[in-house]
Amino acid sequence: MDKPVTPPPKLLPVVGRDFKLPDPPEGVLPEVRERFAWYNLSPEERYRLANETWHRWNKLRGHSVQLALQSLHRRFGRAE
Repeated sequence: MDKPVTPPPKLLPVVGRDFKLPDPPEGVLPEVRERFAWYNLSPEERYRLANETWHRWNKLRGHSVQLALQSLHRRFGRAE
């Protein structure tokens, strides 16, 4: 006879998936409200948004590097 398969024990509950944080009280800073809203997103949505932000920052950083190089080339001439 085979033993019945029991599911693994559930890990700790996850904010945004298993429960939501209550809205912060009135009068708190907007940054705190944004933080609460961030944590109330599902973990997958938080990951997706963080990934988009990371790619956007990398794109901006690459653009600023290109602008800096163009400025140097204009100032000192292009050294090949």
